[in-house]
Amino acid sequence: MKAKYGVPDGVCSFSMGERFESWNKKLAVATTAKDQKARLAAVEGLLKDLKTYEAALKSAKPAKFKGKTPSEQAKSLKDTENAVHTETTTYQNLRSGIEALANPLGTLKTNLGAAKNKLNSIQKTDLQGLKDFYSDEYRNIVGKYVKMALAQKPAGKLKTALDAYVTAGEMIDHLVDNTANTDLPGIAKIYAACKMGIEGLSIEMG
Repeated sequence: MKAKYGVPDGVCSFSMGERFESWNKKLAVATTAKDQKARLAAVEGLLKDLKTYEAALKSAKPAKFKGKTPSEQAKSLKDTENAVHTETTTYQNLRSGIEALANPLGTLKTNLGAAKNKLNSIQKTDLQGLKDFYSDEYRNIVGKYVKMALAQKPAGKLKTALDAYVTAGEMIDHLVDNTANTDLPGIAKIYAACKMGIEGLSIEMG
């Protein structure tokens, strides 16, 4: 970016390049250690610096940027602003993903509510709809965080509910793989198992 647009030194009170290097080293270490909270802290630090840099660019002088004419220099400044904003958006999206991993129970509760609404919108006789629901929502969107929650070694009713969700999932997996379950009674079993897993955990999660 510095070479492409001729970004001058002193745009901000710190070097954005140095901050990028520092924060990304911390992010890499935390990623290797699978420490989601440390990953989140590194990304949040970088985002704070990116937003400070974005604000500083708004008062930067175009004449100090690359270009032979004032219009070319103004374009270089504008292109720099757009490029930095794109980076900010990229890291905001990354932050959202890491935050979900850093707080699996909170994410599970949110995803569970959405999955419950989706299941309620599917017809009880819609075999393909139920298969898609199991593949997308039950096993992935919710199931991923059920596994993460279990990895935290919960106890009591929460562990019971999480284990029941996994057991219901195994039942659904068997049912959708069995071609004999394409008749109405078989489809009803699939729906009932989905309902049991989703609603049972929803009650415990509040």
